[in-house]
Amino acid sequence: MQKSSRLNTILHLCSFLVVLYSLSMPVPAVIGLTFGEKQLTSFFATFAISFSIGMAGWILTKGGEKALKTKDGFVVAVLFWVIFSVISTMPLYFDSRLNLSLADAAFEGVSGITTTGASVLNDIDNLPKSVLYYRAQLNFLGGLGIIVLAVAIMPFLGIGGAKLYQSEMPGPLKEEKLTPRLADTAKNLWAIYVSLALACAISYFLAGMNWFDALCHGLSTVSLGGLLYSRKQFRVLQ
Repeated sequence: MQKSSRLNTILHLCSFLVVLYSLSMPVPAVIGLTFGEKQLTSFFATFAISFSIGMAGWILTKGGEKALKTKDGFVVAVLFWVIFSVISTMPLYFDSRLNLSLADAAFEGVSGITTTGASVLNDIDNLPKSVLYYRAQLNFLGGLGIIVLAVAIMPFLGIGGAKLYQSEMPGPLKEEKLTPRLADTAKNLWAIYVSLALACAISYFLAGMNWFDALCHGLSTVSLGGLLYSRKQFRVLQ
C-alpha cells in the first residue's frame, strides 16, 4: 500500500513538471507572431498535448505520500528528463518548415536541453525566428534545470523537495543550501541565473547585436549551451 502511495506521488510530481514545462511552449509562438510568422501550430499543438496529459495525470494521482525518499527523487529526475526529451522533440518534429526526421528532431531537442551545443540544422541565419528562440529557450531551461524551478514551487503542493533537489544537483553541491529553506535556495538560484542571462543579453546588445540575437545568444551563453543563432551578427563581436 505504501509503495503504491509513493508511486502515486511520483506520477503526481511528474505530471506537475509536465504542466510546468508545457507553459514554456507558447513563448516561442509569441516570438514568431512578433516577426509575422504564420506556421506556429507546432508550438501550440505541443502545448495542448503536454498540458492536457500533465493536468490529467496531476488530477488523477492526488492523495499519495507527501514525503519522497532518496530513490524516489532519482526516479522522478530520470522519468522527467525522458519525458522532457520527448516534449522538446515535438515542436521540431511537427514543424513542416524544418522537415526533420524523428531522429534529427530528437537529436536537436535533446542537444538543446542538455546544453550540448551540437546541431543537425543548417543555414542558421535563415531559420524561423520562433525556432531560433526555441533552441535558446531549451538551452536556458536545461542549463539550471526545470526541476530546480519545480523545487521552488513544490511547497505549494505540500510535497518535500529535498530528495528531488539532491537528485538533480551535481557533486558536493547536492548537500549545500544557500538559505535555510530549500525552496528559497531554488528561488535564489533562478533569480541569479535569470539576472546573469539578462546581463549577458544586454552586453551583447550594447556590443552591436540586434535585440533578438542578443537575447538568444545571452540565453545560450549563460547556460553554457554554445549554440549560435546568427553567424552574421556574431561576427560583429569579432
